[in-house]
Amino acid sequence: MKVLEGRKAVSDFVAAVRAAAGKKIRRVAFEDCRDWHFTPDGAFAHRSGRYFSVAGISAPPTMHSRMPADCVMIDQPEVGWLAFLVRPSDAGLQWLLQAKTEPGNLAETSIAPTVQATRSNFERVHGGEATRFLDRLTEAPAFLSDAPHSEQGTKFLWKFNRNSVAAVEAGMEPEAADGRLWRWATSAALRESLSVNHLVNTDARSVIATAPWALLADGGPLFSADVLRASYELEKPWEAEQLKPLVSPLGPLRAPNWRRVPLTGLEGWQMRDGALRDPAGQEAVACYDVELAGREVGHWQQPFLVGTQPAEQVLFMRIDAGKAEFYLRVYHEVGFGRRREFGASTSSEFDTPPFLRNWRRQGEPRKIMALRQSDEGGRFMRADAVYRIVLLQNPPPKQRMPVGAWVDLSTLEKLCRTAGRTTNELRTLASMILSRAFDAACADL
Repeated sequence: MKVLEGRKAVSDFVAAVRAAAGKKIRRVAFEDCRDWHFTPDGAFAHRSGRYFSVAGISAPPTMHSRMPADCVMIDQPEVGWLAFLVRPSDAGLQWLLQAKTEPGNLAETSIAPTVQATRSNFERVHGGEATRFLDRLTEAPAFLSDAPHSEQGTKFLWKFNRNSVAAVEAGMEPEAADGRLWRWATSAALRESLSVNHLVNTDARSVIATAPWALLADGGPLFSADVLRASYELEKPWEAEQLKPLVSPLGPLRAPNWRRVPLTGLEGWQMRDGALRDPAGQEAVACYDVELAGREVGHWQQPFLVGTQPAEQVLFMRIDAGKAEFYLRVYHEVGFGRRREFGASTSSEFDTPPFLRNWRRQGEPRKIMALRQSDEGGRFMRADAVYRIVLLQNPPPKQRMPVGAWVDLSTLEKLCRTAGRTTNELRTLASMILSRAFDAACADL
């Protein structure tokens, strides 16, 4: 089986899978959504009690959140598994990519980890086929990374996934029947793909960002741009630990109390035209009948959280003493409980503190890179997100902030690799930094 080399080869692989997916989706009413029902407490859940449920939540505002007091969230307590298999080659590591089609993805098909599965799926609650490569993952001789990391705390309640990279022997090949959906790719091809809109999904980006970044370097330097290389090679083994108090859990008296509310009891929300609509009348939750080739089960029905307008995540960058630094903001999100995590410098889902607005006003920031992504299309329908990394033209003075910190790349890598320390959105931004295009964009800084 030919190894994918270069971004075009990866894009062509994804396009071929997309063309063969036979995707068919149609709206169904809540009462007609097979195997799903309203529970006694008013959530909409799978009759098996597994997978996930859509729950109504009433919570006070947290950390400048723009979420309404009454909202809907996904309650999925099971820890899923997101994992890449990698193998050695004479030219460096190769990654086993999966081209996965999801019903809610704007581009339908994108690169996913080798294994991307909920516990319900790999325990075959659906009664369908087994999760491919799960056996190779559980029997892998070595894990290069393996830790739980969070999902979006504005959309999921306490949701974590296990993020792993596992090594297999050099000669390991997928069976011929799997070759349509899984292909080996070089590290260089993967890095080139990380800058392309909708090509690599957020689950894959999370696994890449939380693994040792040197895995992408093929034995050479990870960055060629001077400001990035100086930032990454800087040794500050204590820095990540010194930042820990900024994201320590809130005490019980400071933590906001939220409560479950029946979906039909959310203030201002209403069930109309086959969908649950928010107070502005926008679709928020809808059910769909899905047919897709290449899945463990080829036909099913489920609810989705529906995207309304693109979310935007922005990471601030500055050059200090010849090295790049990035501003990480502390977020306390409803789905985190008492926990806090480092995230993007600004988020459209949260108010921006005045000092961050002032930083942007002091000279028009220079756009270094932008990316469009779908939120995970197995839970969200047409949920678009925009990620940007911008260079501040007049860097602020160095000082420690109570709601965030400037960090170099070596510290950012340590934070990404530490369980529960970075948001899903920040890990997507970190994956952009690891792209070849970002390195090239910083060459003249």
